[in-house]
Amino acid sequence: MQTFLIFLFCSLAVSVPAEDQIRLVRYGTNVTEQPSPALTTNVIRMLQSCCYYSTAYAVKATTWPELEYSDSFVLLTFATPKRLKVTIYTNDPAVTNIQQLKIHLSKGTHEVKSIDQVLVPLPERAFPLHIFARSGTNVSSFCKWDPIALGMLASEPALHMSQLYTSLADIRRSDK
Repeated sequence: MQTFLIFLFCSLAVSVPAEDQIRLVRYGTNVTEQPSPALTTNVIRMLQSCCYYSTAYAVKATTWPELEYSDSFVLLTFATPKRLKVTIYTNDPAVTNIQQLKIHLSKGTHEVKSIDQVLVPLPERAFPLHIFARSGTNVSSFCKWDPIALGMLASEPALHMSQLYTSLADIRRSDK
């Protein structure tokens, strides 16, 4: 009986799914306040709202470690990689006329990618230029995000965002 109980306990411990982890950093300090359950959704929404794939010029070998030591950011780490639809659109310089642009766009501007982590920098005196995603050691960068998505992320109470960001929280989508 004792062996059965130990086996049962170990089985339950192994079968409990791991949870996504969120790390909040403000002013160079880890935020210990528990974030709302909506924060994960808002980080994903922020990433998926981006309409330009900026990896070619925004990512270098040291980008991710530098971001993890920056003053303010949100880092979402998925328990298991998530398949997310993200933009792959770039303003390809090889596209020199409207016909090539149509062909370029017909190939699709989005792709489903497996992502382990999403990092949203939150500089104090400006909005983030890029949102970053990592899969293994591969880092991707995305930009031209929806201000409503940033406003939703900025409305997270645990972040205690500056007026610059909280002004975005007042923006609402028009139902018209």
